[in-house]
Order: sequence, then C-alpha cells, then structure tokens
Amino acid sequence: MRPIHAVVVTSLLFASGNVVQAVPLAAIDVGDSYYVHRDLDDNVLVTVVAIDARTRKIKVLFPNGAVDWVSPERLLTQSQNDDDEAASANALLQMFGCMLEPNDPSCREAEWKPGMPHPRLAHVMAGSERGKWRPAPGYQWENPDRFGPVTWSPGTKHPDYENVVAAQSENRWIPLPGYQWKDPPNLGPVVWTPGMKNRNDPTLAAGSSPNSWTPATGYKWANPSNQNDLTVVPK
Repeated sequence: MRPIHAVVVTSLLFASGNVVQAVPLAAIDVGDSYYVHRDLDDNVLVTVVAIDARTRKIKVLFPNGAVDWVSPERLLTQSQNDDDEAASANALLQMFGCMLEPNDPSCREAEWKPGMPHPRLAHVMAGSERGKWRPAPGYQWENPDRFGPVTWSPGTKHPDYENVVAAQSENRWIPLPGYQWKDPPNLGPVVWTPGMKNRNDPTLAAGSSPNSWTPATGYKWANPSNQNDLTVVPK
C-alpha cells in the first residue's frame, strides 16, 4: 500500500515535476499486458480482453479473475510503471527525511502555479485556487464524483476559442458546423462561413448570419412556417 500521508507525498511529487504519460489508445491491443495506475495504492498488472474505441474504454482482466472497464489514461507500460513506482519511493524517502530535518530548504512547500501539469495524472492541471486540480481542455474526470484520472470528451467546448469543440480523436479540435478556422489549419479563432454545408447534415447550409441555416441546393424546408424546424425535403 502507498503512504497514508497522501497530501504530503502529493506535495513532494509536485515539487519533483515527475509526470507519467499514459499509453495511447491506438497502441493498445487485446492480449497486451499493462499496469493499471491507482492513485494511492500499488499499480496492478492486468491483461486487455476487449477494446471499445467508441467510448474509449478498455476491458481488463485482473490477477484475481475480476474484470473492469478503464480509460486508456490509466494504463502504463512496464517502464512507465517503473518510473511511477520510483517516483513514489523517492517521495516517501524525502517525506521521512523532511520529518527528521524539517528546516531543509528542499522540504519547503512547492510553489503553486495555475496551469502546471499534475505530477502523476496525465492531462490534469493546477487550477486557479491552490490545491484544486482540473482536467486539461477537452478532458473530463473519469469519475465525476472523485478526483482521479481523466478521459478525452468529444464535444467539450474549448476554454479559449468560441465555437470550437473537442473532436472524436484525442487532442484534436474542430470548429462547430458552419464555422471554419480563421487561420487554417492552426487551432485558434473561427469564422462563420455562409453557404458551408453542415458536416452533420449535408442537406443544410450555413445562412447569412451566424448559427442560421438554409436548405442546401436541391432541398427546401419541410415546414417553412416553423422557423425552429430544420427538416428539409428534396425540391
């Protein structure tokens, strides 16, 4: 079991700046063995038995025969697990050293910097308030009820650019339908583009004003008297 002095260890790990990167989903295959990262307990070696690319969940088999679905962000290779365990061991040694020599400069509380990556959880960042963590843009907590790993969340709004959302592929962003990059292909501001087809419904085209739609060429409104009904029919 890892130490019960979780707050102390987390502070020391934060100071060390050690971040364990997770295994990319595309690199995971059925039959592979990985370690499942656990926040305050020993990581466990598991075997991949199924992959659901749509929900980005991995079904793993534990040594005791139990199975569970986890996010790829929680899986570590052997070398990543070694680094993870070494960071925990070093933090423990430093913690006990600081208990004996509390005035040692290396034992001073690490400076809190909003936006700084979490020392153990990939894609988790320091919030504006000290001691508060938040998912990186495009991610959400795997378990909304507790602090822990995060998972990529398609459709999540970008925090800095209006009308830009997380794409299906991890770490990719796309404009909302009707918009295109102002400076393609760079992530940044987007502009409304009249006449542009809706990628989710090619029977609709962007109207003259932002977020308005007209029937694409060859179509007409099914119910022209109802402005809220975007159903179209062939002309």
